[in-house]
Amino acid sequence: MNDAVTSAEMSVFSIAADAKLDPSPINPRWILLGSPSARKKILSVSADEAATILVWDCSSGRFNWFYNIDETAYIIEGSAQLKDSSGKTYSVRAGDLLYFPSGSRVEWFVDSYIRKVAFLRDPHSAKWIFLRSVYRRIMSTMRVKHSSPSKSMFDS
Repeated sequence: MNDAVTSAEMSVFSIAADAKLDPSPINPRWILLGSPSARKKILSVSADEAATILVWDCSSGRFNWFYNIDETAYIIEGSAQLKDSSGKTYSVRAGDLLYFPSGSRVEWFVDSYIRKVAFLRDPHSAKWIFLRSVYRRIMSTMRVKHSSPSKSMFDS
């Protein structure tokens, strides 16, 4: 049995449609049109930090999104037009389930609003995930002691 899993517990979260979200600005270099405003709320992170569940929403605008992790998303409200790197366009709306593999780039065009629940999974090796986890814990301890945040290739 994996030491990280001590028991089989179920957690119940607030309803994703009602979750209170925090600002999560889109990288300004990715924005192609308008002023899309994004927000998110992390609901869960796995013990090994390889998986995260979050709620994300965004107002109208057009922007690129570069995926450095695998994402499976379920649209719970709104709609968007998505264009993949080959130029193929998809219309997505509430009820649709999407998958974006790590390394993909998608152009999002949100007409008015979209809200999704996303499951993020880091496809890196278990060794890489472990090293990143150790690094983050060390940096977190140092930030508390020194109050000087720094970023590196391990921060995503």
